[in-house]
Amino acid sequence: MAKVTGRDTGAPECGNRDYMLRGRKKIDADADKKAAPKTKYQCQACGHAWRGQAGEGGGELAQAAASKVLARQELAMSLIACSACGHRISVEAEACPQCGHPNRASRPEADAPKCYACSATATTRCQSCGVLSCARHLQSIYVTHGRGGAYELRCKDCYSFAVTWTVVSGVIVAVVVLAILLLIFARM
Repeated sequence: MAKVTGRDTGAPECGNRDYMLRGRKKIDADADKKAAPKTKYQCQACGHAWRGQAGEGGGELAQAAASKVLARQELAMSLIACSACGHRISVEAEACPQCGHPNRASRPEADAPKCYACSATATTRCQSCGVLSCARHLQSIYVTHGRGGAYELRCKDCYSFAVTWTVVSGVIVAVVVLAILLLIFARM
């Protein structure tokens, strides 16, 4: 709300010239008149609220304050003109609400994440390191976890590490089993 000190008649109930601008709405006009904004005001002293048009109640200072409020709202919303009909729309809008024309200028497509290995759009992550990847560059491998295991999608580096670890752990298990067998047969 914008505080307005009027130089005209002031509030209709008490005549106080210290009142607040509460809002502004454009109203339809007849064919012989121009469309005029209808503004809501509220008296600071008695709290009485009233509506008026340009030149009524609120005066010129109130109209100037209303224009400043609308200008600030437009800056905050970032409006652009629709390329088809010229209607002012938000840059965030998918399409113009007036004519339905798509608003392509607001959606930059370069923001999509890319795969680590190629220029394709990333659709998933490596379940080990979390790197973004397309489905073509991820490989499935069975990985043991505690008493069980599961298949995981892994990037090239994590997949090769998992394969290496599987081979190394297999060799270690084979050496331990051979050592135990040698100890058993050596005692016989």
